[in-house]
Amino acid sequence: AGLALRSFAALVGVDPGFRSKEIAVLQVFAFDRINDTPAKRVEFFRNTIDRMTQLPGATGAGAVSAMPFIEANINIEGPLMIEGRPAAGPGNASIFMSAATEGYFEVMGVPLRSGRGFTRRDTADTERVALVSESLARRHWPGADPVGSWVSVRFMGPPRRVKVVGVVGALRHDGYDAPVRDELFLPHAQTGTGSMTYVIGARGDASVLLEPARQIVWALDPMQTFYDTSTVDDLLAESVAPGRFAMLLLAGFAFVALTLAAAGVYGVISFTTSLRTREIGVRLALGASAHSVSQLVVGRALALGAIGVALGTLGSYAAGRAIESMLFGIAPFDPVTVSAVGALLLGVTAMASYLPARRAGRVDPLVALRAE
Repeated sequence: AGLALRSFAALVGVDPGFRSKEIAVLQVFAFDRINDTPAKRVEFFRNTIDRMTQLPGATGAGAVSAMPFIEANINIEGPLMIEGRPAAGPGNASIFMSAATEGYFEVMGVPLRSGRGFTRRDTADTERVALVSESLARRHWPGADPVGSWVSVRFMGPPRRVKVVGVVGALRHDGYDAPVRDELFLPHAQTGTGSMTYVIGARGDASVLLEPARQIVWALDPMQTFYDTSTVDDLLAESVAPGRFAMLLLAGFAFVALTLAAAGVYGVISFTTSLRTREIGVRLALGASAHSVSQLVVGRALALGAIGVALGTLGSYAAGRAIESMLFGIAPFDPVTVSAVGALLLGVTAMASYLPARRAGRVDPLVALRAE
């Protein structure tokens, strides 16, 4: 249970690469008769995003075709061809590709590492451009800035030649424990895809923006269906829900086991102390203080507890190996966890032996000596 708790804490402590607070999320597939051409879809998303930005309490809005932590994304993967490199070179590795609008990276808090982001000037009639993730830049342009490089990719159509104009932070898409993606972003205005997820920054509770955002979309497309309406916070919470449940279950079992252990220690120490009533009486009659007698009882309990902790430590090594594949960011035999659990068990042992030790210190020597 201690390893599971530490593993879960390490998992949710991972930086997903984007801001999780105060962002509303709405996913749509705008391929209906109203938005039946790329130009119409570009106009549709531009108009809805402009209106969402003006909502009371909104700080900005944008959209992306592959939203992190959403399972229903249309993930597009394909080869990256970097100009000036051999066809069979390392630049041909498969990458993920997404379409994004201006404003998406700002709302999500994804940092711009170099170059520029997307702007309204990036249209279907201007030079084709792209942004690359920091991880992709490190992998394919190690020690160099990819801004200004030309690459060829295939995104929902024939290959296209695009110019890298900026580098953005890398994102985790498939969970806290998933690696960051080597990802290339294209301006939505140059792709016209209808599979997009809106993100709306909020001042405070982002969920209050969901219904007004729906109304904005329906005002322009009454037949539009939403496939996911949530907040980024909720998406992240859902991704770790199974792990959280398992952790709570283990914590519950651990609490029950700890309670039973405390009851067992109390019973054993009470019983063994009652068997030593005459001995305790003699000690008190010979001048031992009540405090020293209590210390004797607690010390005996702690000695037994230490033996139990030592045996448990050996057992935890084997148990840790058994669940090693379920742990994240922590070794199966973690000294900090073992030490903390051992200290907790010794503390519980000391507390459980307190009442028997206190009763032993109050034994009347005359009564104890007459007991036999």
